[in-house]
Amino acid sequence: SDLDPVPEFEMIQGKFWLYSGKPEFAVSHFTVALELHPGLVNTRYLLGLTLLINAKTKLAENALTQTLEIFPGHPRALLLMAELLYKKKDYALSLDYLDSLIKKYPENFKAHLIMGLDLIGQKKFTRAENQFRKSLALGLPLKTYLYYSAVAHELSGKTKAAIKGYGKVLKLAPDSID
Repeated sequence: SDLDPVPEFEMIQGKFWLYSGKPEFAVSHFTVALELHPGLVNTRYLLGLTLLINAKTKLAENALTQTLEIFPGHPRALLLMAELLYKKKDYALSLDYLDSLIKKYPENFKAHLIMGLDLIGQKKFTRAENQFRKSLALGLPLKTYLYYSAVAHELSGKTKAAIKGYGKVLKLAPDSID
């Protein structure tokens, strides 16, 4: 009948609520859309993103895993999964997802940034610095590069280089003293 839910309409409703800053309302619409049409890859990704915003980390991870089972090369799902794994300190698995992403999308500066953070987590500071440099060349803002580079220097024991880097960050963005 005319009142039966339509997957596309449910997806649009979910996006509306997500982009309106009400992600808690978006989940039900994305879920209904996927119940009606399980193969909607971007809807499954958006469900994962929305669940993550709603602090439902395990459910978000499941939705992103399902997205990648359907479409293994989904760039946004690969990046979000890598970021999620980084936050869980699962650096090796995060790096696996980033390797897959960078093979197809080497210009993704966020992938290189997260890879650098994973490498810091593994105490591979020189390699981390190389990833931050790549990220800068691909569009990472200079102050962000300088900050993470300084962090890598600090954690690797290069105190003078770290202080110099933090000083440059404060010159570029004096309001970022925190």
